[in-house]
Amino acid sequence: MKAVAEIAVILGSVAMLLGVMHLVRLAARRWDWPAEVQRKAVHIATGAYALTLPVLFDRPWPVLLLVGVTVAVMLWLRSTTASGGVGGVLHGVGRKSYGDMLFAIAVGFLFFRSAGNPVLFALPVAVLTISDAAAALAGSAYGRRIFTVEAGTKSYEGVAIFFLVT
Repeated sequence: MKAVAEIAVILGSVAMLLGVMHLVRLAARRWDWPAEVQRKAVHIATGAYALTLPVLFDRPWPVLLLVGVTVAVMLWLRSTTASGGVGGVLHGVGRKSYGDMLFAIAVGFLFFRSAGNPVLFALPVAVLTISDAAAALAGSAYGRRIFTVEAGTKSYEGVAIFFLVT
């Protein structure tokens, strides 16, 4: 019976993710949020939810299944028919990014490797969630000193904010 409840939580989690993306899309239309703000709003909501995983699950397989289903949904959202709707929240930025899927995979990896220690799980997830979002938003708004990285550019201001928040 426990497995049935865990699968229900997994399906509810994915539905909640899609619901959050829809709400962010509506807020973006109402308040004219740029694509990066939309993306980071979903990132923060997803990271905050990920922090609850050690409370929801006491073994790794449901989290790994959740990650697998989430990655499958993220791949579906990349399709041209889906990206115009809810998928546009994640893929509306003008660059190719796999951060949505990599974030989910990192959460699953951390859950598995933390071996039930919530601190070993929560601290890296909090850094991935809060520091990354703060750096991206600060770098987008205030970044003036730019440097090139493999997948585009970053700003020293964004890097400094990541360091300070972490």
